[in-house]
Order: sequence, then C-alpha cells, then structure tokens
Amino acid sequence: MAPHWDARRFVVEQTYYNDWYYGLRRLFQEGARPDVVVIVLTARQWIRDDTRGDYSAQYLMTVPDAAAASIALHMHPTQASSFVLASASRFWGARAEIRNFILGRAMPDLPALMNMSSAIYPGGIENARVEEIATARFERCRDLAAAYGAHVVALLPPVLEPDDGSPGLLRAGTRARVTVLVPVASGSYPETLYRDAGFHLNAAGARAFTDALARTLPVRLDQAAYNSARVDAASPPTTRAEGSE
Repeated sequence: MAPHWDARRFVVEQTYYNDWYYGLRRLFQEGARPDVVVIVLTARQWIRDDTRGDYSAQYLMTVPDAAAASIALHMHPTQASSFVLASASRFWGARAEIRNFILGRAMPDLPALMNMSSAIYPGGIENARVEEIATARFERCRDLAAAYGAHVVALLPPVLEPDDGSPGLLRAGTRARVTVLVPVASGSYPETLYRDAGFHLNAAGARAFTDALARTLPVRLDQAAYNSARVDAASPPTTRAEGSE
C-alpha cells in the first residue's frame, strides 16, 4: 500500500462493536488522526451487544468511557465496578490473560485443543436484523470519525458459514453512507484454510485472504479518501489508514 498509504494495524481479538466504538473514542482522544479507519468485524460482531470485558476496558477505553459503557450496557453493579477498575489497573484488566498464559505454559497442547473444540456460530443470521442494528451503529461510528476528519470503512473477514449476514451489512452501509468491503465472500474458502471450526484462518488461509485484500483495499481506500473533505482531489497527499479488529 506504500507509498500512498501509511497503514497501521491495531489488533485486539474477540472484540465487538461496543469495544471498537469506545476504542475509536480513545484513539481519537489520545491524538490519533487517520484519514480512514478500517474496522474488521463480522456481521455478528457488529450486532452483538456485549464487549470482550475487562481486557477491552484496559486496552480500548478510558476510565470515563468505561463507566459510561457499563451504564449503557446495563451491567450488574459487580460487573460494572470490575469493568471500571480494569480500565484503571493494567493488572486487573489483563488478569485473565495472565492466567491463560500460565495455563498455556503448563499445558502447551491446550491451544490446539481449544481450536479443535471451538465452533462457529451455528445456523444463519437474519439480514433484516443485521441491517436494522448495523445501520445505527455505522452512523454512530461514521459521525464519531467525521468529528476528527476521518472516514470509516467496514471490512468483513470471510468465515466458513456462507449465510453470514453480509447482505444486511451491505444494505446498512448504503443507508449509513459507510463503505462496506467484502474482498472474499464467506463460504468461499474450504475448511482446510481455517485453524478452527470456521472463524480464524490458518497461515495458508491468511495468505490467500491477504492477497485478495491487497488487490481491493487500496482502491476502496482511495475512493473513501476522495469522499472525505480532508482530501485535495487535485493533489492527494500521502494518507494514513488505521485498521482494527
């Protein structure tokens, strides 16, 4: 993507819409000024109402936003107090990861067992529901980014299940005026390209998806940038993109 795009990845796995809405707020508040933000979530992740929990509170949220999120998500007082404490204390926010690290060292075959036993969400997803929920959430992210001169792009990763809600998400993008990018349709890759039951790609699958993404992402980012008031159509500068998932 260089030299026209300066791309930066910020990866936090097992996250959902609420994690990244507040995560974007924190990034912008702390001085990040990308021209385009690419949010990498599936349709199911866009419409889920929860967060990753204390880990997200520490690494994606400010203390005031963690408090606001605990109220908006109707957390139980015990859960809310832990959530806010996790945003202020790195140990408290990462304590589950510390336990997982120790367990992984003690049982080195456990990650492979977990990958074998993990399952993709069963059954299809209602596109009308995806469209209804995602439209409002797209608009919220779009308005947040626009306040800092940025443009939002939603990137859908391919999962094994073909009925992944992408039609509803594409319609939501049209309604909210947010670019939705689908480089590879879900169901296109065989199960052999996944390291679990159909959600996370393995090394071979990642290479295949990266090749497809590299052919489409720069073009769509250019389109998104030219739709932004910050870009000079006559002489576009070197711009920056940030990706999250």
